[in-house]
Amino acid sequence: MMMFYQFVGFIWVSEFLMACQRLFIAGAVSMYYFDVLSPSRRFAAPTPRSPVMCSLWSLVRYHLGSAALGSFIITLVRVPRYIVIWTLARMRSVENVVVKKLLVIFVAMLGCIEKCLRYINYNVYTVISYSGLSFCPAAKMAVNHLLDNAIDVATVNTVGDLVLFLTKCLVAGATTLCAFFRMEELWPTLSHPWFPLLIMFLCSYQIANCFLSVYEMTVDTIMLCCAEELLLLRDNPEAVQQFRVS
Repeated sequence: MMMFYQFVGFIWVSEFLMACQRLFIAGAVSMYYFDVLSPSRRFAAPTPRSPVMCSLWSLVRYHLGSAALGSFIITLVRVPRYIVIWTLARMRSVENVVVKKLLVIFVAMLGCIEKCLRYINYNVYTVISYSGLSFCPAAKMAVNHLLDNAIDVATVNTVGDLVLFLTKCLVAGATTLCAFFRMEELWPTLSHPWFPLLIMFLCSYQIANCFLSVYEMTVDTIMLCCAEELLLLRDNPEAVQQFRVS
């Protein structure tokens, strides 16, 4: 039983840290947006000397509860999915095909639910960061923004994901190419450098993924800030048109 508690605690803490990361980055980006780029400046405050430190202070002081609640919701889905996966691994010798298929379907269903909740949570954290709302009102606002701007969100996500993927491949490929030339210089008689080069490519791709995830969060945050901006300017068609063009 103690191992189960530790397992649940590990998942919850890991999700909590990722939620804090999202709130931290979204807070700094949204602070810059509404202080510098926003025409309406509804959420604008005097520009702080350090948006990063201000976002960190806001996270620690106001939003840890929202991060804990959002991460707990994800934990409620992840833990049963891992339990069912563990059960399937223990049922290899069982010949009941129907039960196995049902469990596989259940795992797939929980995986889809987890991805949907995770995507909604990420957008909820963005709304929390610039509006100061608690988790549930922010969730309602985030879902409304996503539904009202579904085409724009899908377009930005598709193009952004493609650009980020190509950038990661470019960084990983350039790093691997440099490693290949360096290996040729140090060990010219090496006949099979492909395995270490493969490891180099995978490691550099993962490092690029970690760095570019910040850029991805920035793009998602600005997208939601723009959705909020369109909502604020809805009574002024000219301003909406100018904003969309810009």
